[in-house]
Amino acid sequence: MRSRIIVGLILLLLFAVPLSAQDEAFPVYCGNLAGADCTLLEDAYAKLFQLRSGSVEFRYWSAVSGAAEGDIFSETVTGVFADLDATGVLPTYGPDLFRTIKLDAVVLTSIPEGLPAVTPDMPSRIETRVQIVDGVLYIDLDPLQEMLGPEYNGWGSYPLNLAPRDTQPQEGTVILDPLVTGLDAGELIGAFEPEFVRQFLTITRTDDGEGNAVFETFVDIKGLYAAPLFRELMRQRMESQRTALNRPSAGITDTQLDNMARRMGELYPEPLLLYTQSVDLETGFLSGYSTWGMFDIAIMIEAAANNNDITAWGQYPIHLSIAVRDFNQPHDIIAPVEVTALDYETVMRVPITGFLPLARLEEN
Repeated sequence: MRSRIIVGLILLLLFAVPLSAQDEAFPVYCGNLAGADCTLLEDAYAKLFQLRSGSVEFRYWSAVSGAAEGDIFSETVTGVFADLDATGVLPTYGPDLFRTIKLDAVVLTSIPEGLPAVTPDMPSRIETRVQIVDGVLYIDLDPLQEMLGPEYNGWGSYPLNLAPRDTQPQEGTVILDPLVTGLDAGELIGAFEPEFVRQFLTITRTDDGEGNAVFETFVDIKGLYAAPLFRELMRQRMESQRTALNRPSAGITDTQLDNMARRMGELYPEPLLLYTQSVDLETGFLSGYSTWGMFDIAIMIEAAANNNDITAWGQYPIHLSIAVRDFNQPHDIIAPVEVTALDYETVMRVPITGFLPLARLEEN
């Protein structure tokens, strides 16, 4: 079972809900939760198929190399959605999500001062309105004139690429078994028996005082990396990857595994929060989700095995959060009437478009 980040409820579960490759639609890790708490969490995921509309706020943020301390890159999407047909797109997801869903949202992007932007004229703060209606993206161009030019005004449009995705690997592609690092709960659950996982992966339930049950999932990295069963799997996966990549290796030694355990324990000496899930107690819907990840975790693991001090690394985790409210409340989202068709190069300069299925029109 491999955890993955999926397109889910609206744009925002694009990045927020961890699913499994098992036949179950939404397998949920309950750990040692009480039976009633586990049922509450499982039912919340099952109810995603009943979600049709609501209000939503999605936030993505990360520190960036070269930025001043405390200055982050962030993107926030706040708005409403309607006509979500979850039964047709979850959990397989893909372009079908955008055939029926409607979105009306304000997108705010903040870029740290002094960093190179996609274009030299991109301001450090960009706020604009976007809509998605009947598979077409609409963008309010007026707030983007500083970046795009004064000739861009009113609403612009561009069709989303709704062609089925080719998920087959290309010929010659090397398929690697992923490292089970402990920073992905789904990978742990898929690689080991439940009794083993429960020793290191814990989940707690509290209430936030605002009508939500809050579930937090933690991993004991220090204990996990010292466990013989985990060490052996890590050895197998690292050796397999080196072989697949034609990297010469005499194998992963016990000393390297000892180094890895010590260095990872130094980096994460206390149980590490992996993700938080919230459930609205009145409606039973999943009302919030937050998680984080790192691009360079495999490189960091190799460095730890070679006994490098990874606590001094410049780490820039990516944080993602979503909050959903007003479950199944009606929202009448109507596309703009007067619009200007945009070309591919122009639409790709707008920050939010990196999250959407877009292609050059001749490739659709």
